[in-house]
Amino acid sequence: MIAHAFLTVCFLLSFQVVSFLLNAPLLAYNVNKVVNRNHMFDATEIFRTLGQHKKGASPLARSRLERSRSLSAPD
Repeated sequence: MIAHAFLTVCFLLSFQVVSFLLNAPLLAYNVNKVVNRNHMFDATEIFRTLGQHKKGASPLARSRLERSRSLSAPD
């Protein structure tokens, strides 16, 4: 993330407007993740909060999550 921030600032300083505008939203998203402390999840944390994410997902995303879970479930 530090390299991405550095490159985005370099784009800004060298007047590469298109490159800067393409990278600025992604940089803002990554900074937001770090500030809110949800940039480092381990596998147990992801599966522990999976139910919360499924509630907020669209019906299409929910069906994809359930399908992928059933495919990866051990027999």
